[in-house]
Amino acid sequence: MIKLLVDSTCDMPKEFKMGQDVDFLPLRIRIQDKEYLDKKEIAVEEVYKAMKEGIMPQTSQPTPIEIFTQLEQYGQNEDDVIYLSFSSKMSGTYQTVYLAMEEIKQRYPKSKFTAIDSKSGSICIGFMVIEANKMIEEGKTYEEIVERLKFLSEHAEHIFTLSDLKWIVKGGRINKFEGVLGNMLHIMPLIEVNDGFIEVFDKVRGEKKLLNKLVDVVEQRIGKYTNQKIGLVHAEDKELLEKIKVLLRERLGDVEFIETGIGSVLSAHLGLSGVGICFFNEI
Repeated sequence: MIKLLVDSTCDMPKEFKMGQDVDFLPLRIRIQDKEYLDKKEIAVEEVYKAMKEGIMPQTSQPTPIEIFTQLEQYGQNEDDVIYLSFSSKMSGTYQTVYLAMEEIKQRYPKSKFTAIDSKSGSICIGFMVIEANKMIEEGKTYEEIVERLKFLSEHAEHIFTLSDLKWIVKGGRINKFEGVLGNMLHIMPLIEVNDGFIEVFDKVRGEKKLLNKLVDVVEQRIGKYTNQKIGLVHAEDKELLEKIKVLLRERLGDVEFIETGIGSVLSAHLGLSGVGICFFNEI
């Protein structure tokens, strides 16, 4: 049996069933002096609450024991496993699972183990899992699914904007002076995931200019591939979300949106303001 393993940075709306062949590997969230298994021992709403109180959550990868325990189960069942990870540039989880898989392969030669760096996170990983599940149901081979997921990982796009710069200042992505000045003058960043890194690639003053620039970038990068679901990721900035949806429909036509809340790990990086847009530049 082909099994899919994803870490807890994968975000999808609750109404989307990921499938019985999908297992989650939770990362860890530390809030002050207490640590939790993401999405298992703490809900994202609790992380949001802590952040509103000024607490900056810290994140870490699963322990090697947790990873080996999960992989051992697959080996004992003679399952073939594909692990789809959060960007390896933002977490060490991919490398740890990859090394564990290399070791576990020697003990369970009847099973296949492959680790794939999604070079992304959140709903983009969710889209990849849905695609892989569909291929499993269609009877595609393990190798075909691995090849498809690697292709999608190379063509995933994440474009973000934030209306409050506090959290990316705390995370060191811009300096404190830029953050204070930006908030005062309403200078807001455009952020992308570039080869797995979160990077500020432009700054625009004023919401109207920002939204037009944001949609310009999406329109340019999505190209002719508008017949796909577009992921919208947000925490609590519903007003900005609705404005972006209107502009995207004006530019791209009657596109289908899938909306979900930003998970604990990415919210710890980016904060609670703003909206992320996830799609593929080739399908």
